[in-house]
Amino acid sequence: MNELKTIILNHVNKYPKMEVSDVIKLVYQNEFGGGHLISNPENSLRYLIKECEELKYFSEEEYEEIGNGL
Repeated sequence: MNELKTIILNHVNKYPKMEVSDVIKLVYQNEFGGGHLISNPENSLRYLIKECEELKYFSEEEYEEIGNGL
């Protein structure tokens, strides 16, 4: 639980406009990962590419720690 608390506090500090629903999503992903979003790998890849093309902000970070090795 200490790791999760640290992850949440880091995200809240990094993203001050986070809402309670964002924290709940973060906790869910920390516990279950992102596999629940991928029912069709090809469609998921197309969606991810489209989402990346529409980004208005880009971070140089390759990934962001959400705990549990994810």
